[in-house]
Amino acid sequence: MRRAIIAAVALAAAGTALGIAGTAGGRTAVTPLRATVGPGYTINLTKSGRRVVRLAPGMYRITVSDRSSFHNFKLEKSRGGAFERTVTSVPFKGTRTITVRLTAGRWEYYCVPHESTMEGHFTVGTGG
Repeated sequence: MRRAIIAAVALAAAGTALGIAGTAGGRTAVTPLRATVGPGYTINLTKSGRRVVRLAPGMYRITVSDRSSFHNFKLEKSRGGAFERTVTSVPFKGTRTITVRLTAGRWEYYCVPHESTMEGHFTVGTGG
C-alpha cells in the first residue's frame, strides 16, 4: 500500500512538472514595442520607453501611432529582403498594430516619402 501511495505521489509530481514545462514551453512570449511617426519629421521605435538598438530574436507586437497624414511606417529586414511590411499608409492617421517574428540580422524602419531624414535601424541577435 505504501509503495502505491509513493508511486501515485511521484506520478502526480511528474505530471505537474510536465504541465508547467509544457505551458511555459508551449507559449510564445510576445514582447510589446511602440512606434511613433510624426507629427513633425520624427520616427522612432521603443521598448519600455527606450529607443530600440538591439533585440533578441522572437515575437514582437509593434503598435504604431501615426500622427500625420503625410507620413507612413515601414519595417523591413535590411539584408536578404525576406521581410518588408508597410504598417501605415501615407493618408492614414491613427494606430495600427502588427505581430511579427524578428529574426537575426539588421532591421530598419522608415517613412517612405521621407526616408532620407526619417529612418531608424536596430539589430536582432548578437551580430549585425
